[in-house]
Amino acid sequence: MINLVGVAVPRVLLPELAERLIHAGFNGTASRLLDASAEGRAKLELTHAERGELLAVLEHPPEGLEELCRVLRDEGAAEAINRERRTEWPVDALPAT
Repeated sequence: MINLVGVAVPRVLLPELAERLIHAGFNGTASRLLDASAEGRAKLELTHAERGELLAVLEHPPEGLEELCRVLRDEGAAEAINRERRTEWPVDALPAT
């Protein structure tokens, strides 16, 4: 298992995930994922961009990657809500105290 965004992902699923990433043109993320697996790392920290790339290739997740997809979607939804709130209430628009 390797931990990605707090989800334990079986290493046996990593080649398929990497293949999806490569097919979509996300070679760097695929390489980092496979390298981390080959090195036996227990956890791989992902950048914001890498998380987006994973979500893009997991639109229809294969069996075993559903939880990873759900967590990435939840993160994306939370980020969108926060971004919307920042737009609605910009700091410079707040009354002076």
